[in-house]
Amino acid sequence: MRQEIHQWKNFEKLEFNNQVFDDIDLSIFANNCTNDSNDFNTKLTFENCHIKRFCTMIQLLTKNIVFKNCKIESIYSIGTQFIGGLEMINCVIEKNASFDSIGHNLKSNNFIIDKCIFNEYVDFFDCYFEGFVKITNNEFKQGTNIGIYLQRPFGIKDDIDFKLENNIGNIFKYAD
Repeated sequence: MRQEIHQWKNFEKLEFNNQVFDDIDLSIFANNCTNDSNDFNTKLTFENCHIKRFCTMIQLLTKNIVFKNCKIESIYSIGTQFIGGLEMINCVIEKNASFDSIGHNLKSNNFIIDKCIFNEYVDFFDCYFEGFVKITNNEFKQGTNIGIYLQRPFGIKDDIDFKLENNIGNIFKYAD
């Protein structure tokens, strides 16, 4: 799988439907000394997929990353900027979910988590948003700290609109 992921960088966009992935680790580009940057410039869309682990670390994801109707066992995004935006719609995240550190979108791109179920705590530690954010209709069974980081002046620019509504679970919970 690692070799296949190396090839993903050669495409403008890739769409996956009804596939199973053990480990999608985009951080391999950040650790590759032959790259002139840590940027990942491919739009990825996963629909009706089962992903055991999705990982990004210290990267700029310049195109939109989309998950629709997916089952994701764990998702780690540490020090990653979703410059092109992120959409998670109608997904179930079974275990760990972490969107730690750095900004998550530019002004023209959306950061959307809608109609998702998170079985464990979701960490947005030290996040900053520069574009529209929509966190709606989700179930955070063990809580999340997204409510803390969507308060001005902490995690969102003054002129940016956001929706944080109809969520179940404590959205102002600090990590244990």
